[in-house]
Amino acid sequence: MDKPRRKLIFLVATIFGAPVLFAQPTHSQVVIGWLEGGSRTTDGHRLIALKEGLAALGWKEGAQYVIEERWAEGKKSGTISR
Repeated sequence: MDKPRRKLIFLVATIFGAPVLFAQPTHSQVVIGWLEGGSRTTDGHRLIALKEGLAALGWKEGAQYVIEERWAEGKKSGTISR
């Protein structure tokens, strides 16, 4: 995916409050970046749903993919927690 398209997706997702996902293949694993504006406590169900969906497709976390999580905890600027 080219940079302008990634920026557009990020901008649209940010405006509508949706989590942003980017995947990049590395060797035999896919690294999925999860950037969420909310907190793990209130919005963690979205990440769980993603993992359940991938499992339903036969994907195994740690074997075929890993997820790099970042949670903004509702902050608009500053440090994003891991």
